[in-house]
Amino acid sequence: MELNIMKESGDGLVLSLTGKLDAPGVDMIGTRFLGLINHVDKPVFLDFSEVTYVSSVGIRLLLNGWKMVSREGFRMQIMNASPEIRQVFIIAGFEEMLA
Repeated sequence: MELNIMKESGDGLVLSLTGKLDAPGVDMIGTRFLGLINHVDKPVFLDFSEVTYVSSVGIRLLLNGWKMVSREGFRMQIMNASPEIRQVFIIAGFEEMLA
């Protein structure tokens, strides 16, 4: 799992994720991800175009991030997710995270 900053401007912070967002993937990026969005002062957009799998551990990381961003009065949205990944979020009840 890789996490990269694609764009950071007043309009938002765009992060791209690549690979599997499972337990090993969360171990690789979790601390950095939460550090990047902690006390954010703009919306956060996650580009999931290269994410191939999301487990419950990955969903938990994203939910924690979503709560952090929401507390600051902004939103976090997932964009460019494959139909399979979108379905995971819909089934989990987190479709409001989807762009």
